[in-house]
Amino acid sequence: MLALLACPLSMVFMMRRMSHNTPPGAVSSMATCCAPNDQSTDPGRLAALQAQREALERQVMELQARIEKVA
Repeated sequence: MLALLACPLSMVFMMRRMSHNTPPGAVSSMATCCAPNDQSTDPGRLAALQAQREALERQVMELQARIEKVA
């Protein structure tokens, strides 16, 4: 029984230690990631992200073509 509880209990203690070690006023990374007042609804940001996605997709296709040439 103790072996079954060892992992969950260690996780609880580790999370508790981590939360007590943060300095006052520090913001967690999850809070900054998905803050309700972020600008993710900005149409210009959406267009920029779509352009970035298209550029990345082109790079992936180019790399895949290079790999196929070599193989």
